[in-house]
Amino acid sequence: MQALAAEIEKAGGTALVIEADITDHAQAQSAVDQTVERFGRLDILVNSLAA
Repeated sequence: MQALAAEIEKAGGTALVIEADITDHAQAQSAVDQTVERFGRLDILVNSLAA
């Protein structure tokens, strides 16, 4: 995911990678909070099970 985020940023976009277990309420809330802190809002969430 970090490599994909780097590609997005290289192309002029923005991306934020956050590792979190979204079945854990505290981790899910933290992920949303980090996103809103960085971007001001959450438009798209991609849930990936990358190992």
